[in-house]
Amino acid sequence: MTTPNTTPPASPLLSRRQLIVSGLTSLAGLALTGPIAYAEAATTPPPKTSLKLSSWLLGLQGDMEQQLDFVERAGFEAIELRGSIAKEKQNWIKTLSKRPFTVSAMDWSHFTDMVSDDKTKRQTSIDSLKFAIDTAHEVKAPVLVCVPPRYGQNVVLPDPVTTRKILLETLPPLAELAVQAGTCIGVEAVHRSNVNCLHTLVEVAGFIRESKSAGLGLVADFAVMINEETNQTGAMLSGGKYIKQVHLSSRKRTLPGKEKEDEQQFLEGFRGLKMIGYQGFCSYEVWKDREVYQQDVIKSIAFLRDVWARA
Repeated sequence: MTTPNTTPPASPLLSRRQLIVSGLTSLAGLALTGPIAYAEAATTPPPKTSLKLSSWLLGLQGDMEQQLDFVERAGFEAIELRGSIAKEKQNWIKTLSKRPFTVSAMDWSHFTDMVSDDKTKRQTSIDSLKFAIDTAHEVKAPVLVCVPPRYGQNVVLPDPVTTRKILLETLPPLAELAVQAGTCIGVEAVHRSNVNCLHTLVEVAGFIRESKSAGLGLVADFAVMINEETNQTGAMLSGGKYIKQVHLSSRKRTLPGKEKEDEQQFLEGFRGLKMIGYQGFCSYEVWKDREVYQQDVIKSIAFLRDVWARA
C-alpha cells in the first residue's frame, strides 16, 4: 500500500519575486560573511521599509527660512546639511526645531589628510573629525558623511593597501566617539577616478566589518554605483545592514528621472533596499542640476516614488 503524500502543495502566494528575493539575499549573505550569514539571510524576512526622502542643501535658494520653507512645501521628511553650517550652528538648531522634518545626515569632508605622511596634517584631520562629530550631535544628524582619501589634494597618498591599514587603525576610536554622540561616521564608496580605495559597497562593507566598529556605516551613492557596480540590487545586498545613508543622483549627477537609464538603475537599487529592509533616508546630491534643483525636483520626487512602488 502506498502511503499518500501529505506534504502540502507550495503556496500560490509565493511569487516569483519572493523566490528571487530569497535567493539573492541568501547569496549576498554567503558572499559577505559565510554559512552563518547565509542561513540567517535565507530565513529572516527583512523589516518593512518606505522611501524617506531628504533634500539636498546646496540646491536651495534664499535665506535659511526660505530654504526650509521649500523643503517643507515639497514634502521632504529630512534635509542633509553641509559642514559649512557649523558657523551658524545655533541658528540652524533653533530654526530646525520649529520644522516638521529632521536632519538625515551632515556631509563633512574626506579622509585625505588622515593618511598623510605629515603628522601635523594627520592630527588636524583627526581634530576636524572630532569637531564634526560634536556638530553632528548638536544638530541631531544620525550620519556624518565622509569619503576615502581623494586624489588631486596637497597630500602624497600611500598605496591603497597602506591607506586602508591606516584608516583601520585611526577610525575605530573616532567611531566610538560617534556612537557616544548618537551618530555614525558614514564612509561613502566613491568612484575610483577620485579616490584610491573603497570604491564599491562590498569593499566598504568589508572594511567596516574588519574595523569591528559600531560607529562606522556605509553611504551608497547611486551616481557612483551606476559607474562602479554591475548590478544595483546586488550592490545594495552586499552593503546590507551597513548602509546608513543613500545619495540620489543619475550617473551624470543630474536629478533622477532625466536620463534614459535611470528607471532601470533605480528599480534595481530600490529593490535591493527593500530586500535589506533599509530604514534610513535617501538624499538628493545633484551637482549638475544645482541651479535648477528647486524648479525640477518635484517631478523627480514623483518619478522616484513611482519607481519605489514598482520595485
